[in-house]
Amino acid sequence: MVLRKIHLEQSNTEIFTSHGGLTLLGQSLELARLKAQLKSLGRYPGMSHDDILKTYLGLLCTGKSDFEAAEGARKDRFFHAALGIKQVPSAARLRQRMDERALEYARAIDEANIVLLERIQAQVSPVWTGHVPLDLDLFPQDNSGTQKEGVSYTYKGYDGYGVMAAYLGTEGWCLSTDLKPGSENGQLGFGFVLDRILAYARRLTGLPLLMRLDSGHDALENRVRADSEEIEFLIKWNPRKQSAEQWLGYAKSLGHWADWTQPRKGNGVKSCIVHRSSARSKT
Repeated sequence: MVLRKIHLEQSNTEIFTSHGGLTLLGQSLELARLKAQLKSLGRYPGMSHDDILKTYLGLLCTGKSDFEAAEGARKDRFFHAALGIKQVPSAARLRQRMDERALEYARAIDEANIVLLERIQAQVSPVWTGHVPLDLDLFPQDNSGTQKEGVSYTYKGYDGYGVMAAYLGTEGWCLSTDLKPGSENGQLGFGFVLDRILAYARRLTGLPLLMRLDSGHDALENRVRADSEEIEFLIKWNPRKQSAEQWLGYAKSLGHWADWTQPRKGNGVKSCIVHRSSARSKT
């Protein structure tokens, strides 16, 4: 089915429907050239990758994450028209294909997302220093009481997944979200995440990047990677068995400054400004 161009008009009447957003989803996927991203996967007998992936995305966007929900969409003419789907798969076929090609589909979606941001010429704004912030962090997703594959005990004290998300610019454009087993350390495989995310970020901006990471990524390899690619970085310190006083003394010896502030009683915050260029010149 060819994607229909649906004209949207503002109404004085409030219409509550879970399907209205499918029109915008369909237009976005068309603009992102999703079908082109799936061509490298080759043809598949029975049903196209395009129909499979659009069906699953459409279900997720209407709040239905289970494969069985596909059966209810098979005769939904609006679902077909809004997303440009020729044929909605059965629940069994959707499950089978997602099991077989999920990782490849995820990468196709990542690429389509970047193409969409490129084509709409998304504004990517820097902070006051002229650097574009690139925020990467792992956050837990609660899946307590389920038996899903990969669900395990997270650092938040419940069973679930870990989601590695990457956001660009002060607008917070989402570049990717990777699902990890809940008990897996966020730093594991982080280098491969950076391979992909840094390439995406540089496609969207030519300004220098400022990579901001939580203490879970306080690792030498991240500093070396950032330094080798001339990326400025802010990483929350994971003290482990190190002394804060020794590091403060070292910063002062390089001519940098540090100061304590107390925004509210019992909550001390250390503010530091480190000029990496001068630090390099003195080492």
